[in-house]
Amino acid sequence: MFTSPVRATLIGMLLVLGDLRPASASPIFFLQAENDYSLAPSRTLYAAIKTSHESAQIRIYPPYGSSPQEGHSFAYCGASVWFEDVLRFLEANCKP
Repeated sequence: MFTSPVRATLIGMLLVLGDLRPASASPIFFLQAENDYSLAPSRTLYAAIKTSHESAQIRIYPPYGSSPQEGHSFAYCGASVWFEDVLRFLEANCKP
């Protein structure tokens, strides 16, 4: 049925998201480096959740490193690049 592990993972995430989306009120910030293995999960999840969730944002950053593996490590190794964007998002969307 599934043609690739990415597609299987994406479909699984969408099934979970479909169950959680109506109850979710938390802000969601998707971030990835352009050279990550695949941008499809973030883009698809963002598109699915944005229809009913005002405080969702996606940011695709320039390539991080020179390989998909380095791009995949961006979320935990590239904080110096994304920190200010995430802080601004949190300040704008997480006020009591």
